[in-house]
Amino acid sequence: MKGGIHRISSDRFIADWQSSDSQRQALSRSGDHNASGKVREAMAGMAKGLERDPQLESLLRNRTQELGLSSQSGQSLSQDLQRHLGRSLGRGLGL
Repeated sequence: MKGGIHRISSDRFIADWQSSDSQRQALSRSGDHNASGKVREAMAGMAKGLERDPQLESLLRNRTQELGLSSQSGQSLSQDLQRHLGRSLGRGLGL
């Protein structure tokens, strides 16, 4: 049963991540950088939270494309997601 719980958790994490990322991008496109930044901060908190759940992070590692990651650094998924958010922030601001 425990494996099933983590599967549900990984599905939920991905759904929440994708929803937040879509919201962040829409806010950025509309010029609401303050709200976009708040969503990005919440996403960074989600990514950092993976450090406390290595089993969930391991399950998500196999689903990186669903999280919007095209490549992996070989570091933790948490760090890869935070790095991705940093790059996305730069693109959103035209940097």
